[in-house]
Formats: sequence, C-alpha cells, structure tokens
Amino acid sequence: MRDRIQTAILALLLGTTGPVALIESVQLNIEVVGETRTLVFALAALMGVALNRLLQHRLPVLPTLEHELTHLLVATALLRKPLELRAGPGTGHVLFGPGWGTPLILLAPYVLPTVPVVVLALSLAFGTSDQLSWVSAIGVAWGYQLTRAAYDARPHQSDLRTGGLVPSAIAVGGGASWTFAAVALFGLGGTPLVQRWLTEILAWV
Repeated sequence: MRDRIQTAILALLLGTTGPVALIESVQLNIEVVGETRTLVFALAALMGVALNRLLQHRLPVLPTLEHELTHLLVATALLRKPLELRAGPGTGHVLFGPGWGTPLILLAPYVLPTVPVVVLALSLAFGTSDQLSWVSAIGVAWGYQLTRAAYDARPHQSDLRTGGLVPSAIAVGGGASWTFAAVALFGLGGTPLVQRWLTEILAWV
C-alpha cells in the first residue's frame, strides 16, 4: 500500500509538471538553438535508435546490465543496501535491503538517462559540450536511452505494476519529460540554456 501511495504522489507531481517542461524545452529549442546543432543532434539520436537495436540483437546483456545498474545506483543513493544483482540476455534482477523510496528505485531506469549523463560528464571533463562532436555523442546516447526506456516500459514489467500500472506510467512519462528534455538542452546549449528553460517553467507557476 505504501508503494502505491508514493507512486500516486509521484504521478501527481510529475504528471502535471512534465508536460510543461517538455513544451518549454521544444519552444526554447525553436527560439534559441541553431538549425545546424539541432540537425546534428537529431541525426545522432537516430543513430542511437539504431544502436539500441544493434545491442539488443548482438549484445543483449549490455542493455539489461545498464537497466539493473540504474536500479542499483538509485537504491545506493537512497541508502538501501545492495544484496544481489543478476543480468542476462533480456532478463535481470536487483535485490536491495529494506527502506524507503522503493518506487523511485523501481522507476529509475525508465526516467534517468544514465548513458547520456555519463557522456555529458565526459564532455565537460575532456572537452566542451559546445563542440559538434560532443553534441553528436550526446545525441547518440540520448537516442539510445530514450529508445531503451520506451522498449523496457512494457505493461508486463513488474517494476511498473508494483505501484500500479497507470500511476507508474504517468510518473514515468512526466519524469522522463523532465530528464530527457534537460539532457537534450544541456547538450544543445549547455548550462545557460538549461537555466533559461527552468526560468521559463517557473513563469508558469
């Protein structure tokens, strides 16, 4: 019951704010970002979609491992003791100790774009996200992760059913609108663009 209540709260918060975040990100991209950068990012994202299909057929354990590691990462951040991790082609499992925040852990792989965030961190450490090469790399990772999340978020997933399928789907849709929009804007325009995006969202309040 507690998991369902927490999931319902997440659905309410993310389901109402996610569409605003998504709309503002699209409008800001149209107004500010140049056509060249947008085109490079879009084409790279399509390559990311192809990469997901390639990995799914050639190395299916890798997407599963990334999925389970995201569960584990969030569980650790919430001070839940990791007990077990298993990942195989198309199937995986993570077991963690008791505590709070279970819906956050269960829904994390569908909301958190972990691969693009890693690429973003590399761009900041070894170059600049303003370079088109890094825009391309972030775009590939973004397209891969978005496709992966959409593929994984199927109705039979126990992650989604634990807190209720409908509220979980709403929470995932709203949360992904926030996180994927933020990563895309950061890749296209860096911190200033993300700050402007957040300012525009606050203007709705």
